[in-house]
Amino acid sequence: MPVSRPILLVLLAASLAGCTGYSAKSNFTLPSIAPFSTSNDTTSPADGKATVLFTSSIEGLACAEKHMVLAVAEGGGFRTIRQERVDSDFDGGAGAAVVDLDPGTYHIVDVACRSGANVVHAGTNPAPDAVPWEAEHWTRSLASFALAPGDVLDAGELVLTPKRVDGFGAGIDGRKVELTVRPSAEKALAEIIRSRPELAPRLHTSWMVVAEGTGPLLAKCHLVSPNRPMPKDGSSKMPDVIAEHPLAKPLVDSIGWATTDSHSCTHDAGGGKSPLGSVSAPQ
Repeated sequence: MPVSRPILLVLLAASLAGCTGYSAKSNFTLPSIAPFSTSNDTTSPADGKATVLFTSSIEGLACAEKHMVLAVAEGGGFRTIRQERVDSDFDGGAGAAVVDLDPGTYHIVDVACRSGANVVHAGTNPAPDAVPWEAEHWTRSLASFALAPGDVLDAGELVLTPKRVDGFGAGIDGRKVELTVRPSAEKALAEIIRSRPELAPRLHTSWMVVAEGTGPLLAKCHLVSPNRPMPKDGSSKMPDVIAEHPLAKPLVDSIGWATTDSHSCTHDAGGGKSPLGSVSAPQ
């Protein structure tokens, strides 16, 4: 019996989106995608500067990219000073951001897991529909670390663990998380030392401090990009795919452009069985 056109479209959409189910056991490996913005420090810190290594994760999710927003306290909230991207952790990969900064106290105010055009994140950005890691102001801190002049600090990995819930209707959006810190992965540390060996003699560990108060909530959104024509220079193979499955064109366009040139992140409450797994709450 031939497969119907709508079913073919669904299958194609699943293969292109890669992680619409946010499965931690996915075998899909997303190709490298140019960052929205990220640092690429490869030199030794200047006199008076400090270097910090840190990363983050959301338990149960594998991410094509992880984004972490660094901010400083300002007034009654926090102002973004930079966002850091760590590439794919599919296939057991591990990575960390390594940043040269002025001495002082810094806060991680948002953690985002992006796969395809889908984003799961936690933070308190008050601007509606903003791409999470591009927001300018925040109302709370998730964790913080302090740097002294000349520091080379491993601040560890900030881990967001979704709390257990009852039933099959509990999805990602709105799920409470607990914040903890664990050591940076040995693979990430080894790569940093390989790429910046001058840091090794001075590297020491002082884990970031989790902010007091109740944990944040996870939010789920879908990256949206401006409409642009498909490249006509022969660099894309997607026209052949669309010719075979023309109904998939809007989805293909959305995924491809959103992951490289996004201007908003529309809220997506989702539904159905939790992608993180629905389990009974502990007694």
